[in-house]
Amino acid sequence: MIFNKHISISALSISLLAISCSKHRLDIAVSSQRATQFNKMQISGDFNWSTYQKIELKYLPSLLADKTAVITIKDSKGNILFTRNQDLTKQFNASILVPIHETRLIVQIGSNLFSKPIQPNSKIVHVTP
Repeated sequence: MIFNKHISISALSISLLAISCSKHRLDIAVSSQRATQFNKMQISGDFNWSTYQKIELKYLPSLLADKTAVITIKDSKGNILFTRNQDLTKQFNASILVPIHETRLIVQIGSNLFSKPIQPNSKIVHVTP
């Protein structure tokens, strides 16, 4: 009697294990099919995966400007992306990384504050007012 009880429990355990393993195989088969389809997805070779864009800053000297000033470039949230002390009688070029969603930069030269657009087809921003 005890022997039959152990056999019944063992048979039940093996059945549950077999059902569990076959269900697990089904899950793997379903997820593999989705993964295969995802891997077949085609993306254009020129797609930009970056969340940043490189912008060229250009400053041209002004005859009416002070001799030197701090130039600060900020994003639309006010985060500083670039700052430097600049001799305003001399030209400078610099490259910065800007979040891809930004369409304008806030430029401050000394006490002058203004906004400059980022043109979609041109990655150059002239920081002269």
